[in-house]
Amino acid sequence: MICPSCETEYERLGSHWYWNEGHRPALTDYQREIITGLMMSDGTLERGGENPFLTVSMITKEYIDWLDVTFTHFSTGTDLHRTASEKAKDRRKYGFDESASSKDYHNMWRFRTCSLPELSDFNWYTGDSGKKVWPEDIDLTPTVLTHWFVGDGHWKNRESSDHISIAASNEFENKDKIDNYFTQANLPTPSNYNKYKTNNTQNMELEFTVEDSYTIFEYMDPAPPGFGYKFPDEYISTE
Repeated sequence: MICPSCETEYERLGSHWYWNEGHRPALTDYQREIITGLMMSDGTLERGGENPFLTVSMITKEYIDWLDVTFTHFSTGTDLHRTASEKAKDRRKYGFDESASSKDYHNMWRFRTCSLPELSDFNWYTGDSGKKVWPEDIDLTPTVLTHWFVGDGHWKNRESSDHISIAASNEFENKDKIDNYFTQANLPTPSNYNKYKTNNTQNMELEFTVEDSYTIFEYMDPAPPGFGYKFPDEYISTE
């Protein structure tokens, strides 16, 4: 990878920046907003050394490849994290589904950034449990909401009753905080907080009315690659 400051190629750009801090560019506002949305959904902050790095794993390869391009020199690339066969094997091994077959699963792809001190701003994990707790002051910009939605949201397309739902299980007790995110963005708040248990785990989904769902689609960025199925046709980018 080539350092944009000294235009020299390095095998590990993060290590070069660690010893030459003046060469390390800052994340753009757009990239930081994407990270915020990812941390509200499928993003995980990990630490292999002094500075953390971001990882995102999912089956939607088009999106993983898009993250790689969008984060330019901050990305360490993408890889096949787990195959469908490996996932099925684990399901059989641990007794979840003795008949699990690779045809029932998908390959899991992974995107990873290099280690960056700026990512410490996204260390939302608390206590010994390592539970992720969202900050009170998240600015729910169109980009933040888009990348939260594509990771943990659904468009329940049921013709006359089609509507958006977004998972927020780690904020099970924080309805007021979530309402405030939407209020501060001049968006409608969820019409229902659907709470339920699976395997003794508390889950929660935010649900919106049909009308409010289209207000949110109008507000968000166009669907990123791989997630057009979560958006009505008019909100899918043709670029």
